[in-house]
Amino acid sequence: FGLGYADIYRDDLYQYLKAKGFSDYQMKESSLVNIDTVKGNYDKFFNRVIFPIMDINQRVIGFGGRVMGEGEPKYLNSRETILFDKGRNLYGLNYAKRSRSKSLILCEGYMDVISLHQAGFTNAVAPLGTAFTPNQAMLLKRYTNEVILSFIKIYYSKLCGFCQAFSEKRYNKKYFDFFVKEEYNIVAFRG
Repeated sequence: FGLGYADIYRDDLYQYLKAKGFSDYQMKESSLVNIDTVKGNYDKFFNRVIFPIMDINQRVIGFGGRVMGEGEPKYLNSRETILFDKGRNLYGLNYAKRSRSKSLILCEGYMDVISLHQAGFTNAVAPLGTAFTPNQAMLLKRYTNEVILSFIKIYYSKLCGFCQAFSEKRYNKKYFDFFVKEEYNIVAFRG
């Protein structure tokens, strides 16, 4: 999955890119560096494990970062750009699409996808952030008619209420209708 690490120094990437001839404007536009006249220039992803986010064609379109130790926010994504729209991509789909499985496992986040792939479930994917969008559902539909939902109980409500609707047998019209309309077979389980 190409994981990396950004160390604890707040401006290592800034200094590196500056030495390579990149302007402050270019660094700011990349969303990898924050240019701030008050706080100073600093790397967006410092003291974090870095997760490259790839599109279905194996191209890096953004990054996610999880803080090492204590700190907020716990997770950060690259800001949205022409290339990176988190509501239109799924983490791990670039690998899962090659799975020989007839289904895809939709789980919570980066580490869940990586763990499931390491355990042999190479059909795992995750939304990028806390919301699951209709665009992501349509993206899933391109590759499968069966979605297996794998979320821990406390995370159900963060998936726009749709996982909660399945677990509690309640009808959440907005999301349930979308999946019924798209003719998905849905299997829900919790960890």
